[in-house]
Amino acid sequence: MFQLLEEVIDPELVVNIVGLGFIYGVRVEDRAACVRMTLTTSGCPRSGYMDDEIRRTLAGTPSIDETDVVIVPAVLGRQLPFRGPFYAPLAFLHLTLLLRLVGGDAFGNRLAWQWGGGLNEVALLAFVGLAATAVIRPCRREVTP
Repeated sequence: MFQLLEEVIDPELVVNIVGLGFIYGVRVEDRAACVRMTLTTSGCPRSGYMDDEIRRTLAGTPSIDETDVVIVPAVLGRQLPFRGPFYAPLAFLHLTLLLRLVGGDAFGNRLAWQWGGGLNEVALLAFVGLAATAVIRPCRREVTP
């Protein structure tokens, strides 16, 4: 698996992610791969690209049908997978902030301001819930380099 992942190149550093030490471990179970990795920074703008490249690279392996990429923030030391559903609460948060700022602050509508604030809390709790669920789900068997 690590030889395959050497094909994935960090677009900013132009070095493979295995050589950079980004890959912490790979687990393959029931034709599903779980790749644990880190990034250069927690807010790396290329995290989506790296996730896509890992999935594309491992998709060509006959023994793997599904790939789960788990990004481990170096600061937290906890697993936080990169997944599309994380964007739903964040998009909702942006919409509720827009409601609060435009409807409430800009036009002085107290009801829009209150609803925006309440829905901000709902969006944040949804994100925390998704993140907590992702952290609780462990990777069982791993192969480390």
